[in-house]
Amino acid sequence: MLLPDKPSIQFLLECWLPEFRNAIEMFTGRALSLEWEVTPQNEGKTEPQDLITSMVEFTRDASATMRVDVSQGDLGSLMESIEAADEEQASLFREMLEQSLTGAVFQMNARAKDETVVPVNHRMLPDQEFACESGDVLLRIFSPEIPEFSIFILIREPEESIFLPVALPTLPDEFQQVLMPGAERFSRLQMAVSVVLGRARVPTREVLKFTNGSVIELDRSMPDAIEVVVHGRVVARGEVVSVQGNYGIRIKELMSRDDRVTLGQNISAFGGVEVQQ
Repeated sequence: MLLPDKPSIQFLLECWLPEFRNAIEMFTGRALSLEWEVTPQNEGKTEPQDLITSMVEFTRDASATMRVDVSQGDLGSLMESIEAADEEQASLFREMLEQSLTGAVFQMNARAKDETVVPVNHRMLPDQEFACESGDVLLRIFSPEIPEFSIFILIREPEESIFLPVALPTLPDEFQQVLMPGAERFSRLQMAVSVVLGRARVPTREVLKFTNGSVIELDRSMPDAIEVVVHGRVVARGEVVSVQGNYGIRIKELMSRDDRVTLGQNISAFGGVEVQQ
């Protein structure tokens, strides 16, 4: 199905639905196909006490809002293999949604990796009133494998595109030289990125005792941030997420842009040697 008058929302669906399908499989163990259709604006009504609502904001120069509704009954059909109370199922669904949207935003920005684009960002919002208005798009997401399961997506986007890639304005050369002197030479340098879950110091005699099933205790607890390391330096910290079924890192802390430019210059000087962690 296509949305010829809404190419931006079409692009969002192309990036998000595969990620949402992967998140469902990761959390429930069910490999489902997902389809969507445009829905009349009064069809998604559900009794308030049965409704689980999540709000998402996408931002670029402007912002778009997405409301995701699923009934507890529909959610129970999706998660029938998980023994969990209603509140736990709702929490798991929101985590699936958050992980899949993180992957979708990554895909939206990666589609234009050969261009300099204004990136799309997203954040989850607290529940709030968000009634359907003229110009909004209401979609039903469903799976043929579970006829009783569907969710409703209400998207409100401003006139300018939020989801389609938007190129950054090109500055005159003299301004680029002032803002980033010498940095352009390193802009396409390939950097080896390592992700560090934790570290441990182990005596040689213990290393020699390692067998299948041995457990190594690291210096970091489960809630602690994961380190992103480039050329032996920690450039960011974040948390593990799923991107297209693979592991990814959602950045929570980031070193300054100037420090990253300096790091790129240093890597070039040393031939871009990968530092193993």
